[in-house]
Amino acid sequence: MSLSNRDSGYANSAIIVQIGQDDIKGDVLSGIDFQREVEEKAFKVGNGHIPLMEYSSFSGNDCNECKINPEIAVKGLYEFADLRNIFPKNINDSFINGIEHFDRVIKGFARENPLLAGVEARTSCPVRIERNENLESTSLKGLFPCGEGAGYAGGIVSAAVDGIKVAEKIIGLGV
Repeated sequence: MSLSNRDSGYANSAIIVQIGQDDIKGDVLSGIDFQREVEEKAFKVGNGHIPLMEYSSFSGNDCNECKINPEIAVKGLYEFADLRNIFPKNINDSFINGIEHFDRVIKGFARENPLLAGVEARTSCPVRIERNENLESTSLKGLFPCGEGAGYAGGIVSAAVDGIKVAEKIIGLGV
């Protein structure tokens, strides 16, 4: 978690793991069901609190090493739990590969046994509202989908840029 002054001495980092069609069975909206399932599992393993696990335990398959670190900088109630059962093994393996890759590229990224906290199951919208060359919805006249919720951005800055682009198009069209 990042404090407003960014002075806690801790980093708020994330490893994004791609989820493909092979990971999710079903129709186009099954990605939303998958997200809900992951979030429910995280809630359950943490008994309603933020589930935490040390990286060495997560990557080494030994949750017996989990212990409370007195310097934990987590805002809110937390509980040490086994995070390995939230995602399927192939996704956990991709996460571990990501951490290890970053540690090779950015020396010290995984130093001092990073603490993993819960999951962030929604980095971008799992569906996209199609739009035409005027950036208007192809299925609903007068709707100009933009940003993360419409599937055209993956973060605050890219959502803002897409919103500006759509606004400029609307102004240019005289809508």
